Amino acid sequence: GGRSPPTSEPMYELPEPAAEVTAALRKLPAQQRAAVVLHYYADRPIREIAELLGTSSSTVAVHLHRGRNRLRDLLGDDDG
Repeated sequence: GGRSPPTSEPMYELPEPAAEVTAALRKLPAQQRAAVVLHYYADRPIREIAELLGTSSSTVAVHLHRGRNRLRDLLGDDDG
């Protein structure tokens, strides 16, 4: 058969349980959250996110940077 249990091959990989990530994302400002979700989860280029949010690429880059740092703090990721 070619069919494997859903647990062995997740369709996407999240470093933490999705619920924890979702909860942390909710604590971010709307624009930061949108930028992080669109870039890291929907795989959208920064240029496209900037258009969607009606802002500049450099602003989106700042949102991504701050959003990622905030998520790391919220999720307690200590890999250095």
